[in-house]
Amino acid sequence: MINARFVCVVYLFFIVSAHALQAKDDDNLYVGNWKGPITGLPNGKIAAVPLLGNGYMGVAVGTGAAANNSLDFWTNTNAMWFCSPNSKPYPDAVCAMKAFAGVSVTPQLSIFSLDNFTTQQRIKSAQITSQYYTQSGGTLAIVLYMHPSQNVIVTNITWSRGDKDPQTVPIQVTSWTFNASGLYANSSVVNSKMLVSTRRMASNSSTTSSEKFRVMWTSLAVTTRNGFTATSSANVGKNLIAAFGTVPVSSSATTSIIAALADNLLHDNGYIPTNDAVTEATNANEGETAMASAIWWSSYWAKSNISLPSSPALDSYWHGAQYITACMSVTQDVLTANNGLVPPPGLYGPWVTSENPSWHGDYTLDYNQEAQYYGMFSSNHGDNTAPYYAPIEDWMVSANKMAKDKATQDKLNCPPNALHYACHLAPWGYQSQDQSVYMHWNGNFAALLFINNWEYTRNVTWAKTHAYPLLDGLNAFWSCFLKKKTVGKSYIYEDFNILDPDNEHENQRVPNPQIALALIRRSLSAQLDMAKSIGISAPSYVQDILTHLAPYNTGKSMKPPAPSPTLNCSDVGNFNVQQNTRCSNDYHMGSESTVECCRARCESEPECIAFTFCPSKNVSGCPDGPSCWQYNTRSSCGHQGEGFVSGSKTHSPSPSPSPPPSPLRTVWTAFDNATPLQSDAFSLYPLWPSEMIDINASVDTLQIARASIEQYAMKNGLVNGRPVLVFPAAVRAGYNPVTLIASFNNYLSSSQTQSFLPVAPGGGTENTGVAIAINDMLVQAPHSNYIHLFPVWDTNQTASFQNLLCKGGFEVSATWNAEMQTVQQFSVKSLSSQTCSVRNPWSANKVKVSCTSGQSPTITYSNNNLFFSYSAPQNQVCTITTL
Repeated sequence: MINARFVCVVYLFFIVSAHALQAKDDDNLYVGNWKGPITGLPNGKIAAVPLLGNGYMGVAVGTGAAANNSLDFWTNTNAMWFCSPNSKPYPDAVCAMKAFAGVSVTPQLSIFSLDNFTTQQRIKSAQITSQYYTQSGGTLAIVLYMHPSQNVIVTNITWSRGDKDPQTVPIQVTSWTFNASGLYANSSVVNSKMLVSTRRMASNSSTTSSEKFRVMWTSLAVTTRNGFTATSSANVGKNLIAAFGTVPVSSSATTSIIAALADNLLHDNGYIPTNDAVTEATNANEGETAMASAIWWSSYWAKSNISLPSSPALDSYWHGAQYITACMSVTQDVLTANNGLVPPPGLYGPWVTSENPSWHGDYTLDYNQEAQYYGMFSSNHGDNTAPYYAPIEDWMVSANKMAKDKATQDKLNCPPNALHYACHLAPWGYQSQDQSVYMHWNGNFAALLFINNWEYTRNVTWAKTHAYPLLDGLNAFWSCFLKKKTVGKSYIYEDFNILDPDNEHENQRVPNPQIALALIRRSLSAQLDMAKSIGISAPSYVQDILTHLAPYNTGKSMKPPAPSPTLNCSDVGNFNVQQNTRCSNDYHMGSESTVECCRARCESEPECIAFTFCPSKNVSGCPDGPSCWQYNTRSSCGHQGEGFVSGSKTHSPSPSPSPPPSPLRTVWTAFDNATPLQSDAFSLYPLWPSEMIDINASVDTLQIARASIEQYAMKNGLVNGRPVLVFPAAVRAGYNPVTLIASFNNYLSSSQTQSFLPVAPGGGTENTGVAIAINDMLVQAPHSNYIHLFPVWDTNQTASFQNLLCKGGFEVSATWNAEMQTVQQFSVKSLSSQTCSVRNPWSANKVKVSCTSGQSPTITYSNNNLFFSYSAPQNQVCTITTL
């Protein structure tokens, strides 16, 4: 009788082998390369180093931590939060991310050096491979991979000796943890077979009565199958405490090092996870881990795909964004298995390697936290958004208390369910150590992913349980905070309270900030949409505010002239802004008596903020003169204080005359009565991420949108502002796709790193969210109304995609054949039985729909065949062809 388990294993072996061959081929396209030492760790942000993860546990790879030529695997999790009592009434604790531990392997012979060392990050197979080369032609090969749902990492070491190399290489294995910040840490050797490093997010190793909040305790156990030939414990450097073991690696043989992580996430503060880590490391099997990894990643990559042969940089970026997504954020099944307690990634995901990560590594709600999730639903990886929601919902209790405090402070009468969010949160209902509030619209930004979940899945139960209560509370706050202003015989609602003005961004208090107007509209319209589907009535003020909310801010601007070849960063001095049109669209930086008119300077310091121009008001500290201005910068810009421009001291950066001014045009601006000079890319929020305006807008609105893109985001092929804002906004405006793709390539050429994570202003994971721009270039479903193929794509470039998800719950695949100038291989799978509407990609030609069940649904045409619709059966692929 044939053993069923044997058949299953053999079957899986052939499947995994086939996937492995495909992954190997793909890795030739999607691989990051390093030569020599991998520097940058530890780091308060994310360095350009190889990254690996399973959504909860992460590994950042570097060199030189344990020894001069060591290869280091810095490990951490999304739960490594250090919390302490909050001095304010709510919430109970304030928290910050901390570093954890790592594993290092060091060849103990002088024939190995990092001067002859290479590393590759292979995103399709989720492996990191390294090689030490000897002068005699030997190779010490190291392969790192991890289990997709268990916190186990495997390091396989293979020695292929050269002619003059020894038969055996001794490898020192080091397990280390941070011994810093006054927190408990320990590294030790267990029975000469296990190296164990432990860290507790408290000063002691036992619970105390003051611990009325979660205290994380995490252990890392490291072993080999045959144990270690020598062991010891010692401090490494200033802040690391380590345990050492030595293992021999023979020529043509492979030695596996297994590390397992365990913590007390599912237990109380007194639970010691060390035994769990030891058990996991003992029971883990490198072969089963490899098979589990291969199967999981093969399934992940099969969920969606794109191919952009004429734009390989965009193609590579997109695949890298999907890889980072899976590495940093768990899926729903893992979240459920852990009682919903697994935190989402913060600013730096599970790759925090510093005791003091920037902004505490927290959940920054004024765009960073949300941005890393922007592209997940449309990439058909909405399952990876699962951990995002809990911290927002867990903070609703505190948000309600804050709304009541705001009502008292601002003399308001708010509904009892009103919500107001702080800017920086932590998991489990706690707040970041940065307790800044800044904007009134933080919660509305946080709600965007809740709205996306609803629009992409149309899951009424989920919306009723999770999204609707949040929107109801946020809109309740605006119902009492907004100021009702009479305009003629009607009225508008303005976002302005003299006692507590809103902010355009952090510490920029202004009336009617554009961001707020866009996000409020988004929350109001989403609540109405959900209420209709749930079968309830939204409060009457929701429609009233949506109808009468202040319009988006606009101003007049000249079309930017062609750049002057003589204008450069050396042109610095006093000048009159109003007389120097070539500087009118640039940032202005200065201190005391000088002003720099050089956009390139501010581009190199992306945290800079545009000045507030006040020609009719002298600013304290300015010299006498009619034209004074004040400005704000962030500390990273290196400029503080006030400056001036003097009409009596005009400075011309160039001897050549300025080009003649172009006709004035309307653009969006950052706040009420702001000029374009006072505004920046934040003016684009009506396009993105609010999604209130798209390519279906009126001609006049799209003219304003595209002019605003040129004004603030894209000048002369260069990108100004945050890419995760400006690229999706430009796509939704229907911006010229040739220019858009060229600008995207320019951006990636300077920002994309070997780890497939483009550099971000805050140094984190946010730019994975730019993937939404590529998805929207290939396919959109504007406001869930109909599917639109290749709406903003260069028709001279062939492109294809498989299983991108459109709003309404449609998985769509299609190819644009640039040579034949037509759409091919168009198919749709509906996640529910519903009407599928399509903008006809073959102009007015009639079409045929053929579904996998053999059905050919009846087709209804409209607008002279420019649109068609059919009844889509659930979970069936329907191929659509032209007749």
